[in-house]
Amino acid sequence: MQSLVRCLAMKKLVNIAIIGMGHWGNHLLANLLALDFFNVKYICCRKKEDVKVNTNKSIIFDDNIILDDSSIDGVIISTSPESHFQLARKFLKKGLKVFVEKPLTLSHNECVELLNISKQYPSSGLMVGNKFVYSTAINKLKDFIEDNNIKINSISSRWLKGAGIQNVGIFFDIAYHHIYLADYLLGCDFINLKKYVLNKKEDIILSGLVILDYKDAVCSIEVSYNNHFDFYDHNFRIETNKGVFFISEKDRKLSVFFDNKNQNSLTFGYQEEKETCVTGELTAFYKWLTDGGVIFGPEHDCRIINYLEK
Repeated sequence: MQSLVRCLAMKKLVNIAIIGMGHWGNHLLANLLALDFFNVKYICCRKKEDVKVNTNKSIIFDDNIILDDSSIDGVIISTSPESHFQLARKFLKKGLKVFVEKPLTLSHNECVELLNISKQYPSSGLMVGNKFVYSTAINKLKDFIEDNNIKINSISSRWLKGAGIQNVGIFFDIAYHHIYLADYLLGCDFINLKKYVLNKKEDIILSGLVILDYKDAVCSIEVSYNNHFDFYDHNFRIETNKGVFFISEKDRKLSVFFDNKNQNSLTFGYQEEKETCVTGELTAFYKWLTDGGVIFGPEHDCRIINYLEK
């Protein structure tokens, strides 16, 4: 934390480029422009109309322009997952630090190749976006659990996404987030992962279940697309030896509630008044560019993708 404060106090300006202006790319861009330690030098997309954010920043349509600019400190890739590998590979070979929205790639072999390339070019590096581990609510919860020696016995989560079916399917699109978050809250990697397809249309998995085994806990993740209704449901239930925590999301803001079951005097509750996940994630990206260090290295993604691909 002290290192992060030092970085922000210094506010060394970094030049970055962002590639991909879909729904999430525009959301990232809006947050980037609000942070004064980033200079968004290039916005790369297919057509000018893709940029929904009001900005006078340079809009380009050829990512090779970024490659030819030696002043660029880092690149953010927020394109469709199918293109992550080729783009990340290109910029890593240029010796750049690359932030890739999850999933890093869609195959374990591609992950391994990107890791090997980043080792060949010491100035390069990979950071994978997974916003929930940077949420203020989640980190206050994690601190509370650690400070009070609370033991997590099980985590169950449910995420019904009301719109926006992704070709990569529900496991890579949504469950990926929760696997990250379970590992983060438990402070260790899962020992085993099993996935169950509940519904699919042609080759796209629409709903499924993931079971994660840990040394002293188990986690279940239920995920599904629900495109027939404007309906959104995202919540967590965390059973512990001292009570139950409930996490819910609404309008991109997280709330955490605690039921101590009248067994102890512990109390906890936190509701975000604004979305903190993306700002925290981009601040971590800035810290990585200027001072090094990420919560999860790309090896973690490699392991998750290896299991999800099976």
